[in-house]
Amino acid sequence: TLTRMPNLKRFRTHRRSPQAAGRRATAIETHAKQLAVIDATDDTFADEVLSSHSGSGQPLAALMHLRVNGTLGKIPLSADALDAALPAAATIALSGVELWFEKPEAALFRELHAVRRLELHGVRCPQGMP
Repeated sequence: TLTRMPNLKRFRTHRRSPQAAGRRATAIETHAKQLAVIDATDDTFADEVLSSHSGSGQPLAALMHLRVNGTLGKIPLSADALDAALPAAATIALSGVELWFEKPEAALFRELHAVRRLELHGVRCPQGMP
């Protein structure tokens, strides 16, 4: 269904399987270039989208609001996801999330030029903070 929504601006997901998250992330990357809001609760969807854009070297230019909420446990954000460029992101809210940094010089996302609000609640870094 995402293939028929090229102008999709907001995407909210709640408790989906990792396989479904991967399929949706691929569809978003291919068809919804203007995605401005990602709101993921108990889902790995945000990790999939951020990782795919990090790997391609292309920023999520339209993404203004990112919310990842783990209510059932810790939702992982991989090193690739944390390396994504978010130049338009004004709000980033992470709650119940595990951040997996691979390098000591790693940062929490790149190109955070527009951030006005950063919320971190129950965030854990199993490998330590960079």
